[in-house]
Amino acid sequence: MKTSAWKWWIGGAIVVVLIALITWAGTREEPQRASVGTLVTVVAPHASGRAGSPVPLTWDVQAPVGAIATHTAVHWGMRSTSGELGVDVAPGAAEYPNVLPDYAQGSFALPRTFTGAVTFPAAATYYYRAHAVIDGKHYWSPEYMIVVQ
Repeated sequence: MKTSAWKWWIGGAIVVVLIALITWAGTREEPQRASVGTLVTVVAPHASGRAGSPVPLTWDVQAPVGAIATHTAVHWGMRSTSGELGVDVAPGAAEYPNVLPDYAQGSFALPRTFTGAVTFPAAATYYYRAHAVIDGKHYWSPEYMIVVQ
């Protein structure tokens, strides 16, 4: 009988531990997830191209799921605006008078990858950045240079 009682106590203790583990797993707090920042990047930027020929461009707009961009485009021109552009810098304040119009207006769910093509009109050195407007704030990629022949 002593062996039977001992097995009963062991079995009961195992059941209690299992119930405690299940309860703990169901009531513990979920770890805080790091918020995803907003980032605009050009994917495989081109360093050269031919005048009059389309240069395909792809850019990513990374933002929290559910964010909406009301504008995204590649802005380009013959003058450099070096350095980082802040969220308060609108395209009119940058030195890029030209824009790839494909997604310049609309409502675009993020995160997302965008593609388009720029046809540079003449042989020259051009500068470009991808840009997106999210919640009224401007997000820019780094500046890239392309030599068009």
